Amino acid sequence: MTLVDTKKSRGLTGKEAEALLENVGVTVNKNLIPYDELPPAKASGIRIGTPACTSRGMGSAEMEQVANIVDQALSNPGDRMLHRRLRDETLDLCDRFPIYAGLLRRLYEQDHGAYGDEKRGPDTEQQRLL
Repeated sequence: MTLVDTKKSRGLTGKEAEALLENVGVTVNKNLIPYDELPPAKASGIRIGTPACTSRGMGSAEMEQVANIVDQALSNPGDRMLHRRLRDETLDLCDRFPIYAGLLRRLYEQDHGAYGDEKRGPDTEQQRLL
């Protein structure tokens, strides 16, 4: 885990940096830094961790890509076109490293009786609940 002083490095509060990065698909948390002069609701920094990336199987090349996305977003807070491109890049990266590989296939097979069950589509579920 790493703390980044976004107030000194980019002129952004932790709250502003958190919101900007959320818009490009990168989740971080605003965080107080040592001797922070801002209140906790704003904070002067962000906390960045790697578990979400490493649990997907990402390596050092992908970490560099994420760092580049973070740097570009925070360096250009008002550039909405850039943020859209960064969001697409983030989504492409996540598509390459899905959280649950094969989950959609298993759900599809389950809904279509591949496991010996009766069809369990939304209509059947709703009727069972009524």
